Amino acid sequence: MSKKSKEKEEKKVPVVQEPVKQPTELTYTRRDIPESVFVAMDKADELMIIEELKGELDFAKDLVYQVNFGGGRGVVTALSYKGIKEAIHHTVRVGQQYEIKQGYPMRVDRPDEDSIMIMMVIRNPVSGEEFAGSAQCEKTDKFALAKATSKAQRNALKSFIPEAIYVKVVEEFLKGKKVRVIDMKPAAEPTVAPTGAPQPTVPKPVVQPAAKKSGQDMF
Repeated sequence: MSKKSKEKEEKKVPVVQEPVKQPTELTYTRRDIPESVFVAMDKADELMIIEELKGELDFAKDLVYQVNFGGGRGVVTALSYKGIKEAIHHTVRVGQQYEIKQGYPMRVDRPDEDSIMIMMVIRNPVSGEEFAGSAQCEKTDKFALAKATSKAQRNALKSFIPEAIYVKVVEEFLKGKKVRVIDMKPAAEPTVAPTGAPQPTVPKPVVQPAAKKSGQDMF
């Protein structure tokens, strides 16, 4: 090896391997995660919504879900309903603002369906961004409207949280031990249909305004 080649070899920068981070729901693609994982987190969020309606929502715990699925094959870490609200509070404290767009929430009634759907659009007047969210709940549930509205709001607000901030907030809540562990049974884990799979036809919905929520109801 020539002197010049040797000097070039010595100047190579060593490759530093990044430490393995706690996987979040953003680490996986939706196809990797069983549908039952999302259902379990959604049901847990609904319980929090009931607590909120009763004025009993406690932000000292359960801001993050850790869902163990596949008999130990995987762990999904995600912000809970309370966790998303707390993450949004972080952004409000540094000057961001959020408001429900005029005309929303909007209720979508489908006569041949057993559930109601709520559509929500929230905008940030500071950045000019706006994101939509939707959610549904069984009509037989006496809290159906409240649950669907709150979940639609959750889905819209979640879109305002950048991935880097999402991961940072998750790590912060994990360190604070504000975690709820959910263990999934392998037998109850149907996988999500691959992208492009045939989807059932949905009848044209009948749209009508839902009960309005004030800006103060957001937080």
